[in-house]
Amino acid sequence: MSEDFLHFIWRNGLWDYTFQKFADGREFEVIDRGTLNFDAGPDFFNAKIKIENTIWAGNIEIHTKSSQWYSHNHHLDDAYDNVILHVVHKHDKEVYNKNGEIIPVFEMKIPEYITRNYKELSKELNWPACNKQINKLDENKIKFWLERIGVERLEYKTQLVKQLFTQFNGDWEATWFQFLASALGFKVNKEPFALLMQRTPFKILQKESHNLFNLEALLFGQSGMLDIDCHEEYFVKLKDEYKFLKHKYNLIGMPEYLWKFSRMRPFNFPSLRIAQ
Repeated sequence: MSEDFLHFIWRNGLWDYTFQKFADGREFEVIDRGTLNFDAGPDFFNAKIKIENTIWAGNIEIHTKSSQWYSHNHHLDDAYDNVILHVVHKHDKEVYNKNGEIIPVFEMKIPEYITRNYKELSKELNWPACNKQINKLDENKIKFWLERIGVERLEYKTQLVKQLFTQFNGDWEATWFQFLASALGFKVNKEPFALLMQRTPFKILQKESHNLFNLEALLFGQSGMLDIDCHEEYFVKLKDEYKFLKHKYNLIGMPEYLWKFSRMRPFNFPSLRIAQ
């Protein structure tokens, strides 16, 4: 059983829902399976699950066995502190994050017919693997499916805007700014950009909008990117100004390690996007 297969099952919600319980027997509901991460860090970002009456938002990590959490050293990595669910094929060990907090484990049961189809498609040497099966489908069904995918994507984005609009009490400017900031991060840094805007209220940015230097100090300081040892004159000035603004507005910054730079073009580095 490969992790790629488990990723596919989770991403498409194909597990057996009659066995949807934590390893300790508690029931939970999956609200949002999250976005697949192609970079370093947890496998899925921005997921949401409901435990009793509480909605938890965070990341999902997937392994074939739960003990791989330790063999991969996730218990020592800050990037995994926001994991809210550990999805596995076989639960063989309780796992804890770096802070010593236990992470709920979901031992995912997969219907036999899905496993069988996966094995058959895996044997196919041509790409895409479904090339022989797709000719068996009615052309109108394929057309309808493609149209439906487009509508679902639009509905999903519309729902996101509605949620932000409600969150910002009907403020369209704040809603637009939050949505724009998330888009600047693409898939890789979408979550960190969203967190940056959550911790840096739009009204504060408006107050400081007359001063570009103050805006840079606020955004770079809140992002955690000023929390490094650097003695360049401009960097030191930004850091000093941020200390003042942080105290003035009673702000709480975010950890720098959440940002991802690997396998990215320099033009898409989050530091450059923030400066823009």
